[in-house]
Amino acid sequence: KKKHTKDVIVNAANKHLDHSAGLAGAMVREGGKSVQDWSDIYINTYGKLQEGDVVVAPDAGKMKCKRIFHAVGPIYRKGHTGEADTLRKCIHTCLTNLHNLKLASISIPAISSGIFNFPKPLCCRIIVDETVKFAKKFPKSTVNKVCLTNFDNETVEIFTKEFGKLFGKDAKDADGNSSAESTSKSFKVPTYKFDIVQQKSEQTILVNYI
Repeated sequence: KKKHTKDVIVNAANKHLDHSAGLAGAMVREGGKSVQDWSDIYINTYGKLQEGDVVVAPDAGKMKCKRIFHAVGPIYRKGHTGEADTLRKCIHTCLTNLHNLKLASISIPAISSGIFNFPKPLCCRIIVDETVKFAKKFPKSTVNKVCLTNFDNETVEIFTKEFGKLFGKDAKDADGNSSAESTSKSFKVPTYKFDIVQQKSEQTILVNYI
């Protein structure tokens, strides 16, 4: 299967940029020790990050992308501390940084929906909503591909169902059926195309927009 590479990979980071586990750990294994070394220098220089912060690394080590964005998502506290707005800030900052760097593609995980307990359906709605708003605000941006990267079936299925709810009858799968009724992981809405691609241990939702 074709491996999908992106200009930028977003790491769902912690406040200390400690990349010892999960997606972060995998990035260090693939990108090399320099990924963690740079993060350590950053924290030692500027101190720990806060929820909603996004830090742009100068390179991606040996990884097959150009940059890593380290995004600190919110810990979910039953929605009482502005967690949704904090996640929106994360996504908006990631897309803005990508635009300012004049890069085209980015891979974003379901930030905060793991051990931070952010509800997966709401996480999906926020990421898609911020992506759509960005595309409408900057129609001539170099940004042309946003990939929502998830490693577990549950998250992929929830995101797929949320796409159907978000776009309703406008969302059609490859056979023209409503995405809410279909098990297909490839469907379209006007201007936008959503695909889910299986890659070994990785499942990816691809969002392409013009």
